[in-house]
Amino acid sequence: MINAEYRAFRPNSTKFLPLSKSRQQRRALIRLVKYVCQLILREQERLLQQKRVESLLLEGLESGTPIEATDDWWQQKRTQLVEHVQQSDALSLENLW
Repeated sequence: MINAEYRAFRPNSTKFLPLSKSRQQRRALIRLVKYVCQLILREQERLLQQKRVESLLLEGLESGTPIEATDDWWQQKRTQLVEHVQQSDALSLENLW
């Protein structure tokens, strides 16, 4: 996800490089600029992902009354899930015929 600041920063050509530099120096500068751009993009993606995680955490905290997830609770959830899948499979098979 490239934002407007990155687009404004991203060099479209080598016009910004000094003409007095040798070709090798100009290429090195171009590689350096590209590397810095990649770092900026990675950091932007990391920050975006962090915001997503924080948003999901807040959503979970605000989702209702907390429950204690004991071993019994997990076993009950597994049982409910297995029953649900079995019912879904049975309905799918009925619809085939």
